[in-house]
Order: sequence, then C-alpha cells, then structure tokens
Amino acid sequence: MAPITLKRFDITKNAFLPTEPPLACLPNTYYQPWEAIAQDLPALIRNRELSIAVKYLPFLDVDYLATEPEWRRAYVALPYSLMPTSGEERHRRRRGTGGGEVPEEQISVPLRTVSAHVELPPVLTCAAVNVWNYTVPDPRTSLTDPDALSVPTTFTGTDSEAWFQRIGTAIEAQGGPVVDALLTALHAIHSGGDDLEPVTAALVQLRMCLESATRTLERMHERCDPLTFCHQIRHFYAESRNLRAAGLPRGVFYSSDACGGGEWMRLPGGSNGQSALLQLFDVVLGMGPGCGGGCGCGRREEYHLGTRACTPGPHRRFLEWAAQAGSIRVLALCVGVDVEEQARLRAAFAGAAEAMSAFRTKHIQIVTRYIAMPLKRPWLGSVQRRSLPLLLPSGLGDDGVKGTAGTTMLEFLKSLGMKRPMRLGSLSHLEAERLNRKS
Repeated sequence: MAPITLKRFDITKNAFLPTEPPLACLPNTYYQPWEAIAQDLPALIRNRELSIAVKYLPFLDVDYLATEPEWRRAYVALPYSLMPTSGEERHRRRRGTGGGEVPEEQISVPLRTVSAHVELPPVLTCAAVNVWNYTVPDPRTSLTDPDALSVPTTFTGTDSEAWFQRIGTAIEAQGGPVVDALLTALHAIHSGGDDLEPVTAALVQLRMCLESATRTLERMHERCDPLTFCHQIRHFYAESRNLRAAGLPRGVFYSSDACGGGEWMRLPGGSNGQSALLQLFDVVLGMGPGCGGGCGCGRREEYHLGTRACTPGPHRRFLEWAAQAGSIRVLALCVGVDVEEQARLRAAFAGAAEAMSAFRTKHIQIVTRYIAMPLKRPWLGSVQRRSLPLLLPSGLGDDGVKGTAGTTMLEFLKSLGMKRPMRLGSLSHLEAERLNRKS
C-alpha cells in the first residue's frame, strides 16, 4: 500500500470539517428562493406556512452551483426545507398503493442531484447538521469551543437547538490532530508493525481527544433544555424507514424530474452516529464493520454500515481504507519482541478503549436526560405540539425511546458492547487468521 495523504479524502487540519467555515448562504442570487425558506424556517414552521412556501417555490436548476462549498450549502438548505414539510404533510398527503408522502418536486428533484454530487442520501444527515452548517464569527477563536460557533440554519430558532448542533461541531473539530496521527499509525502497521512508537503515540492522542470530546458533551446542559429538545427538536430528525405503523410502508417518494418520475425511499434520519470521526475511532479500536472484533453482532454490523452510508463520499472511502489498512487492536494484542514497547502499546490501547467507553457512557446519560426522562413529562410550551406526533422517528409514538435517527437508543447503545475493546486477553478467530497471514 503506497502512503496516502488526508487531502485525498477531503480531510483537513480540522479533521472532517472543511478548512474554511462553510457558507452561511448561497452567494448566487438565483438561489435566493431556497435561502429565503432555509433562513426563515422557524417562523414558517411556527406559523404552519412552510408547505405553502415550498409549494410556490420556483423550480431551480443546480447548474449555477459553482464550487464545492456551494454544493454543500445546497445540501444543508434543501434537506432542512424538506424534513418539516414531509412531516407536516404526512397525515394528508398520500399517493399510490399503500400510501406514502410526496415532497414537492421543487425540493426533491434538486435535492437528489445535490445529494448525488456530495455522495450522500437525499435526507438530513450529520453532514448537513454539524459538518457543513456552522460559522465562526471571530476567526481568532477555536472550532473546538462551542461558544465560538454560530449556526446559520435551524428548524426552531431556539438556543437549545443551536447549542445541540454546536456541541456536535466542536466535537468534530477536536479530531484534527488525532486523525493525522492515526494515519501515521496505520501506515506503520502496514509497513510491518515493527516500529510501535507511532502507534502508541496515536493511541495516546486518541485517548486525549476522546476525553476532550466527553468534556464537551458534558456541556450540553449549559444551553440545551431537555424538554425543548425532546418535544420540539428531535422530531425534525425523523427517519422514513420504519413508518409502516404510520401507514407509510414505502417511505417517501422522491421525484427525479418534473414529469412524475422518481422512486420511493426509506431513509434514516440525522444522527451523530453518522460522524466520520466517531466511526474512525470505532474502526481503530476494532469496533467498525468488518473489523472482526469478536462480537459477530449482525445488528451492530448493520448499524455501522448504515451510518457509513450517510457519510460524505470521500470520508466514507477513508473509513473503508482505514478498515483494510491494518488493525491496531490486533497489534496491541499480539506478543512482540520488545516486551517493554509492547506493554506501552497495550497500556495506550487500553487507555483509548477506556476513554471510548467513558464517552459512550456519557452519551447514554445524555439520551436518558434528553429523551427518556422528558418523554415522561407533558410538553405544554408550544403550539407545535399538535403536529409533532406526525414527526416521530418510527411512527410508533413515544412508547419506545427513540434517538434522532429513529433508533431505540437506550437499548441499542447498551447492546454495542462498550467494554469489548478493553478485552486484551484474546483475539477473535478472524483476527487470529489475519495475524497468521501477516506473519
């Protein structure tokens, strides 16, 4: 394997965030109708006028999107405009046998083209929420500080929603130094794995990054209100996969042209699990798809592959490359010649795994505080309450604790096996085979 560069995969000094802050709006006035809706979403949703605004939206061509930042901004503006109208119309828009919902062609047709360009599904994803939807008012500040960020596009206009997004973006930015170190470590493994020092150093950096991410996640309570998040915000991240109980077995119809062509799609909703950074950490610690970490859990494999499909194309290809480049976990578990050097590597791996476990524990605590507990309390603070049940992730109501992407979060997060990477005593059968082939 020839050495690769992060630039090849659109990875920057800010990890999977762009080098420069994303566009807050499209500069070409041709796209002003898109931006008028995206920037006025909270008022349009609050006044139940969004569907009307979208209905009278002109049919715009994507040919005037001139740069990658413009394509990315379009991928933010269009899904944000699609998601609320999709839920708002769910109870009264049906077409075809078995029912379904049909967004306006003025949104769905250009969205499909834009999504194909950025290599993402035509739905709101982590890329639209966290990676390409922030600004930095003061360039002297750090992206790793959520206080330094601003969010151009939200559904509700609430400080709770903006803070939720800023926390996610700040965590993404904290991966800047560690991604480069992990690339160096993977190159060292592929070249024979005799020099363990860069691998050990990368794992130490990974532990520090995860500890910093956990501290940032702990700041969620500072400006994000649990009741507001649960009852006003999370519903906008609804998926369209598991809506049979809501009478929508085929999901959403996405038009491909203005003549009635298109197809039904069942897609996930936005989730921080789609973060390329967190997926990379899973791969490095032997928890990603195809890593052979010894669990063999089909549900977890399906989850990982599903989140990877919602990652921008270049980042997805980097994750695929990293999964094939070599296993840090295997190297940490095998017996080396230099016992002291091997012991340092094992200790570094255990430290990184412990930090990942602590991060996931904090994530479960956040889910409990922001979803499980608020669902037990009525929400009386907004006129939106009457329409919100139409936006529930799976169409099953609030009987199950659903995450932003429609997953039954508490049950599933606990099933991921948080402690598994720390088991340093043995290799799985698949990992042993890989090690034998290597030697």
